[in-house]
Amino acid sequence: MNLPEMLDPHKLAAMRIAIAMVTPSLNAKPDILPLIAYTLGDF
Repeated sequence: MNLPEMLDPHKLAAMRIAIAMVTPSLNAKPDILPLIAYTLGDF
Protein backbone atom coordinates (compact mmCIF):
# COMPACT_ATOMS: atom_id res chain seq x y z
CA MET A 1 0.00 0.00 0.00
CA ASN A 2 1.20 3.45 -0.80
CA LEU A 3 -0.52 5.60 1.81
CA PRO A 4 0.42 9.10 2.93
CA GLU A 5 2.18 9.45 6.26
CA MET A 6 -0.09 10.28 9.19
CA LEU A 7 0.88 13.66 10.60
CA ASP A 8 -2.05 14.55 12.88
CA PRO A 9 -0.58 14.56 16.42
CA HIS A 10 -3.95 13.79 18.04
CA LYS A 11 -4.50 10.69 15.90
CA LEU A 12 -0.91 9.57 16.45
CA ALA A 13 -1.34 9.92 20.21
CA ALA A 14 -4.61 7.97 20.09
CA MET A 15 -2.92 5.19 18.14
CA ARG A 16 -0.07 5.01 20.67
CA ILE A 17 -2.60 4.66 23.49
CA ALA A 18 -4.56 1.96 21.64
CA ILE A 19 -1.35 0.03 20.86
CA ALA A 20 -0.32 0.25 24.51
CA MET A 21 -3.68 -1.31 25.49
CA VAL A 22 -3.24 -4.46 23.39
CA THR A 23 -1.15 -6.54 25.81
CA PRO A 24 -3.05 -5.57 28.98
CA SER A 25 -6.34 -6.30 27.25
CA LEU A 26 -5.14 -9.79 26.33
CA ASN A 27 -4.43 -10.47 30.00
CA ALA A 28 -7.45 -8.76 31.53
CA LYS A 29 -10.28 -8.96 29.01
CA PRO A 30 -9.45 -10.58 25.66
CA ASP A 31 -12.97 -9.87 24.40
CA ILE A 32 -12.11 -6.21 23.76
CA LEU A 33 -9.10 -6.96 21.54
CA PRO A 34 -11.23 -6.90 18.35
CA LEU A 35 -12.51 -3.46 19.34
CA ILE A 36 -8.97 -2.19 19.76
CA ALA A 37 -7.96 -3.69 16.41
CA TYR A 38 -10.94 -2.06 14.73
CA THR A 39 -10.08 1.28 16.31
CA LEU A 40 -6.51 1.06 15.02
CA GLY A 41 -7.74 0.19 11.54
CA ASP A 42 -10.22 3.04 11.59
CA PHE A 43 -7.55 5.73 11.77
